[in-house]
Amino acid sequence: MNLVLTTLAVFLLLLLGCRHQAVGPEPAMIVPRFGAVQISANPHNALSTLAEVHVEDAQSVALEYGADSLFQHSTPMVQVDGTSARLPVLGLEANTKYFMRARARSPAGHYNISTTQSFTTAPLPNDFTSFSVLTNKLPANGLVMLSFIASGASTRSYAQVINNDGRIAWYREFFQPLVDFQKQPNGLTMSI
Repeated sequence: MNLVLTTLAVFLLLLLGCRHQAVGPEPAMIVPRFGAVQISANPHNALSTLAEVHVEDAQSVALEYGADSLFQHSTPMVQVDGTSARLPVLGLEANTKYFMRARARSPAGHYNISTTQSFTTAPLPNDFTSFSVLTNKLPANGLVMLSFIASGASTRSYAQVINNDGRIAWYREFFQPLVDFQKQPNGLTMSI
């Protein structure tokens, strides 16, 4: 009789003790779930884009991209703020179709990949100042920033970053004369 009462008491304690605890998957089994992944053109620069990724149960996210579905390039992983993250994609070629997808990581280290989207960059502006880069050595990895002052009827000016091959790696369009372009310590840019 004591054994039956003891067993019944243990069963009731377990039943009452577990009654208010939520039951769900173990954290190690949770995989990020994607909502919308929106890719937007940069209105000031055809060589970059901005992706807004909405994802649940994710700690960080990156954007994989390439001119084909092999996704040869990736942005660095960025922290997810709540359920969204904004990722700039830099160094794209003008007038080129890209395939892009988001890759999210859960706090437990599990990955999930979003559906693939395509995005085509715009052509370079036709009022860029033309120039040539002459070199007699193998180019080293390096960048040069140039600012071009608008002349004639143009009201647009450009700050440009040129790599050693002479390719425009980045630019920013301004609708005012531009002599100098600097990024300030607070992250904002200033043009003179």
